[in-house]
Formats: sequence, C-alpha cells, structure tokens
Amino acid sequence: MKRTFSSRLKQEFNRRQGLIVVQLRELGINQYLVTQPDSIYYMTGISFEALEWPFFLLIDASGGVKGRRLLVPMTELEHLQESQGTATANALTYKKYPPPEKAVRPDVGRITLATNFAFEGSVPQSMAALLMAAGGQAYDLVAKLRMVKSNWEVMQVKRAAAYALNRTAI
Repeated sequence: MKRTFSSRLKQEFNRRQGLIVVQLRELGINQYLVTQPDSIYYMTGISFEALEWPFFLLIDASGGVKGRRLLVPMTELEHLQESQGTATANALTYKKYPPPEKAVRPDVGRITLATNFAFEGSVPQSMAALLMAAGGQAYDLVAKLRMVKSNWEVMQVKRAAAYALNRTAI
C-alpha cells in the first residue's frame, strides 16, 4: 500500500530541512549526515528498524529536494518509494546480500561527502571515529530543531491529547 502524506506534512518536512540548511549556512558547513532512525523519520517520514544495516540521510546546504539524499539497503528501496518525504531518484542503495567483497557493512563513501560536513553526535563511537577521520564534526542539529515546536506540531499534540481525553477505560 502506497503511503501518502498530506500537503501540510510535506510542507513541514520542507520547513524542517530549510531550518537545518539555515543552520548549516550559519556554521559554514556544506553537508549534514543524519544517522539516527528517529531523526530520519522526523525529517522525512520514513520509518525503519535499523538493526545492523544503516540508513543515512544527507542534507546539503544548497537545500531543495535534491539537497536530500538517502543511502539505504537495496532491499529497502521499495519502502523508501512509499514515502513522500524524500525523492527516491536521489536515493543511493547498497546490497546487503551477498555482501560486498572484503566488507561486512556498506561504506559511507557511497555518498560523496563534502570536505566540510557534520554528522549527528549520537552515532556509535565506531561510526563517529570513521566520520571524524573523513573530516566530519559532530553537531546535534536535528535534536536542537526538535526542541522548538512548529504550529503544525503543536496542533498534532493537541489532536493526540483530544483523542486521549475522549478515550474510555477498558
């Protein structure tokens, strides 16, 4: 079943990306690598269970839909296509099986990283070490963005509260 998002939710995803782009430009950073499943969901509406195969969202300071690229397992591309938050034409994939020669996990190198990029600070230490060695720096831009709620988000909280208050005890 194809999932569709309301135009208002699509606008919300674009607003969020725009705010990240503003932060990137203020910091003089060219790209931001989003690595956490809840952050990727917040930015795109794509939900997934990251067990051992990573998903990455790359936000470019240039902005726009083309400023969002995903790196996902090839088997998850169909799931990605169900989402309206990110253009699948900008998605890069990697094979989970059979695994690439001499590699158990995909290389972040499938995404071309700028010389000046940042990544979420909550990545596992092993991934953070690789990203820092590639010239990245840790910033929690999505976490900072999530602290201030938009009007749309406030309305969603009110809506959820209304449902909770009208619910009868089982």
